[in-house]
Amino acid sequence: MPDPQAVAGAAPPYAEIWDALNSRRVVLFLGAGASIASRPEDYRWTIENPIWPPSGAELSRHLSSQVYPNGETDSDLARAAQYYEVRKARAGLRNTLRRVFSRRFPQGPLHDLIATVPAKLLVITTNYDTLIEDVFEARGRPFDLLVQPFDGSPLSPGGNGLDPLAHPAVLYHRQAGESDLRPVFANGIEALHIDVESRDVVYKLHGTVDIRESARDDYCVTENDYAVALQRLGSSVALPMFLKAALAQRRFLFLGYSLRDWTYRLMWHQVYNDRDCYRSRAFQSWSIQRSVSPIERDLWLKRDVLIFDMPMNEFVAGMEAGRPPHDPLT
Repeated sequence: MPDPQAVAGAAPPYAEIWDALNSRRVVLFLGAGASIASRPEDYRWTIENPIWPPSGAELSRHLSSQVYPNGETDSDLARAAQYYEVRKARAGLRNTLRRVFSRRFPQGPLHDLIATVPAKLLVITTNYDTLIEDVFEARGRPFDLLVQPFDGSPLSPGGNGLDPLAHPAVLYHRQAGESDLRPVFANGIEALHIDVESRDVVYKLHGTVDIRESARDDYCVTENDYAVALQRLGSSVALPMFLKAALAQRRFLFLGYSLRDWTYRLMWHQVYNDRDCYRSRAFQSWSIQRSVSPIERDLWLKRDVLIFDMPMNEFVAGMEAGRPPHDPLT
């Protein structure tokens, strides 16, 4: 295992990351930090000034200030959202989240970098916004979209006349070139196959906003939602086989993604149970995030994830400076 202190002061291995990206041997994980990476440092999100997406803490403080006694605020988003739902019902929570996320946010250097990787990408994101979809569409990159449904909206009913409570969709899929998401049920999850070697895939692990139609919004945000997420991801029908195989065979690059996220931890546990070389350097992964504690760094280093505590734009600049002049896959 690398020395934690040496890793803490080192620059990311840009050439190695490029090699993994261009040879389709890495999965991108995008968290809230990826969506706000290009915000000006002095920008502070409010519901009246929603130019950029909010951070998790900003969204949590907004929700809690509306319902907590005496205008108190809470930086724990799942807890604040849970209490907001108790006070204003699920419809009230969905309406507020839609007001926050149903807009075209500015795309920054990180999203431009991702969209210009020559090889096909598998991107997993916990963000509700549509930034990654927007930049792919702006660049003319067709992609398959997968959405994990959670909150019982019309996006996550049963199908073919089935009772949506007894036969819920376990996943939604929009094939490249199509306009609508289609439900995938438990009895069809194994048959779903996408060739991730030849097609870009975006998998929205915590649901999504649908800018065109509010009824199709779907969010994993409350404590109860996370309980459902953990239950589903712990089942044998949560992930299609092609996705399990890709996760088991590829390295990970976390961008603005908190490794404390429990849905990722459960996915990671399942994936690494399938890896024969759990501690092999061939599967060493990387994380770019801010304000990482030494304890968190050491814990994830033991899981073969090297954490680099640095501004996202600094990482993007390093990647652009190290971009290969020519890629044989293009």
